[in-house]
Amino acid sequence: MKKQLVLNSALVLLAIGLMTVISCRKDHSDTITPEPEPDPDIVEVAVQFSAQKSAISGNVTTWTAGDKVGIYALKAGETLNWNSIVNGASNRQYSATPTNPASSATFGPVSADQTIHYPEEGNVDFIAYSPYKSVINDNVYPVNVINQSNQAALDVLMSNNAKNVVSSTNAVNLQFEHQLAKLVLHVKKGGGADSYFSAMTAQLSGLAATATLSLANGALTAGSAEPFNALKLTTVTGDVATFEATLIPTSSTAGNLVTFTANGTEHTWVGLSASIVKGNLYSYNVTITPWEPVVATIGGSISAWTEEVTQNSTANPKLPELVKLDKTGWTATASSTDASSLPGVEAVIDGVVDTLNYWLRDGGNWVAYPHWIIIDMKAPVKVGKIVTIRGFRNKSWFGLTRDLNYTISDDPDFSNPTGWADDVTGTYSGSGIGGDIESNTKSLNVVPAIIGRYIKLRMDGPSTLGGHDADICEIDVYGWE
Repeated sequence: MKKQLVLNSALVLLAIGLMTVISCRKDHSDTITPEPEPDPDIVEVAVQFSAQKSAISGNVTTWTAGDKVGIYALKAGETLNWNSIVNGASNRQYSATPTNPASSATFGPVSADQTIHYPEEGNVDFIAYSPYKSVINDNVYPVNVINQSNQAALDVLMSNNAKNVVSSTNAVNLQFEHQLAKLVLHVKKGGGADSYFSAMTAQLSGLAATATLSLANGALTAGSAEPFNALKLTTVTGDVATFEATLIPTSSTAGNLVTFTANGTEHTWVGLSASIVKGNLYSYNVTITPWEPVVATIGGSISAWTEEVTQNSTANPKLPELVKLDKTGWTATASSTDASSLPGVEAVIDGVVDTLNYWLRDGGNWVAYPHWIIIDMKAPVKVGKIVTIRGFRNKSWFGLTRDLNYTISDDPDFSNPTGWADDVTGTYSGSGIGGDIESNTKSLNVVPAIIGRYIKLRMDGPSTLGGHDADICEIDVYGWE
């Protein structure tokens, strides 16, 4: 009886405890409060922005409607990082509406969720850049100027002048500065046909084409040097073509090279300033004369995009070097070869200039004109000059070649020599019998240069003495490098 009483008492106490716990939980649940309603006395103030671009060489660089910029809002005096961002305003996209003058513009968010608001407390610093990129990793802006076709898209701008800004309905004025530099080349034709000039292109190499821009501190770090795509041809006025390029600033331009190409021929220029400073415009007047080693005097100027500074300089366009090509591995064929010819048609490319080393048309069978020789250089060559030495042995059938008709081609066909293009021609004025090497040498310039694998020589008659004879000791080819 005593045990049952004790058990019943324990059960009563347990039930009371459970009721107490349930009651406490119910009370706790009843005390959960909802999120506070926004205070109607606190109004979020959207930041208003206006901006200016600095001028370029006395002409204003303008904003275009719809130009996009990225804007960061951060706690005043702090470095740009995730902890310093105010109200999540990181890389917000704003769009330009140009004003008058168009170097100024107002900016608005591209959508409501991009709006930047002032914080309830504290002042704000603003950092902005252009052109806008949707992905910015670690607050580092990637720069790439390899493709020069759209100069406006390469004009990297940054603004960090708006600091310690107090909440206001007044527009925050952002001053954008150019982070890269500009190159303008006014190329004048010093001679040659108009077609030579109008087909000209320009390419830059030896300078960095990529870089990174820290939006936190404005530091620009250049990448390695690599070739650019073709520079932008902006205008052709009369005999002057203007090319433009956007450059990454550097303390040294050593190794830079601008290559002008027209009709397959190249001219190289190395007159760029020793260093490239951001915000500067580098302008040069370059004169190019086809295939003449003329040193052009160049007037140059360096202009800051916000302040003009002029200088006069002289730079020398360096023409390509014309070199005698190595004939190792080349082969030659001929329309006919005389049995007495030693060592045969190969004599014209063996490098041996001697009275006993020559090619001679087949005289025993009285082969008539035209005679021809085709040289296979095994690879395309930019040919600038061909030098021919005809036979000069003291015999009556030597030194009789008169007409030289050269064709540079990628076509080895010899079935119709009279239909060859005759890219360059020359004529010996008299017999070379018993003469020396100099009097039997004919040098023919190929202007403009022609690229081809095969050198085709056709010799028309009559010979210098009226017969069908033709003889060649050596043929040298010069190419542009």
